[in-house]
Amino acid sequence: MVPVLTDIREYLTEEGAKYQEIYNSQITVDQNDIFPAIRPYLEQVDPELTEAMDHMLSCGLYDVEEGTYKAQVGFTTDLNYYGDAFIFLDPDGTYYDYTVSVHEFGHYNRFYHNTEGLLEQGNNVDLSEIHSQGLEVLLADRMGQIVSKETLEEADYSREELNEAITLMQLYDVAGALTQVALISDFEIQVYENPEMSLEEMAKLYYNLSAKYGFYYVSQITSLYDWSEVPHLYNSPCYYISYLTSALSSLDLFTLFGEDRHAAVETYMELTTLPSYVPYCSGIESVGLRDVFEKGVPGDIVTETAEMMGIYAH
Repeated sequence: MVPVLTDIREYLTEEGAKYQEIYNSQITVDQNDIFPAIRPYLEQVDPELTEAMDHMLSCGLYDVEEGTYKAQVGFTTDLNYYGDAFIFLDPDGTYYDYTVSVHEFGHYNRFYHNTEGLLEQGNNVDLSEIHSQGLEVLLADRMGQIVSKETLEEADYSREELNEAITLMQLYDVAGALTQVALISDFEIQVYENPEMSLEEMAKLYYNLSAKYGFYYVSQITSLYDWSEVPHLYNSPCYYISYLTSALSSLDLFTLFGEDRHAAVETYMELTTLPSYVPYCSGIESVGLRDVFEKGVPGDIVTETAEMMGIYAH
């Protein structure tokens, strides 16, 4: 998996550098127009998504306006008493505003269609992140079409280039973090398995694992303390691996999308109907996605993703 992700990263910093520039370029857009612009493309995926979007828009259940004093975060919070949810975003004025809006709407749609009572609800992070990341990959090849003609008129690149840039960067946002997440998760597990490990031993372990996952440093460095800045390790033990499992399953959905769009959409929509207390492995198996804990499967998923992105992979 690591060599393939290295190929993707190198491509986007060399031949594909222009796509990063396009994706991160500042644009003039009314953030309140983003969700209405996304709506027609949701309908192409599944009408149930449009139903949720119409309700959200009509009730004003979102805040995407710029604000000097807004927290620089994006989240969707459950309004269980009302059987609804609310999206909060702090836009940055780039195309990322479109992708993060799709991401958060994936969460909103799940909350909107959720029929569980408060006491029935679980907190399955692995599956809930597929609701958001999965919708991102299903809309990846349409994102460039969502941007308005007026916004694009200010740019010095074509809609085709924009579409390719957003597609590549959106997929990289999902795939690119895999090695870092795997590194942190591997480190955390080994520390728990060796409770007597000293702080110095932890730092050396993290350094050795970094090399295993493709991160290299100058020869004078023999230990690393980067892990100490990851709040999840203290506040939510063994939570971090959820970012890895959900990302791999979302990319698995993307590879299915390349083979059979209808089957991928059906799989995604079925995932959004699973009760929140269903365990991750059971949920993935029930909809026919691959077991990411099976040896070789993560590498296969990432390789297939790289091939669909048009990037040479080992």
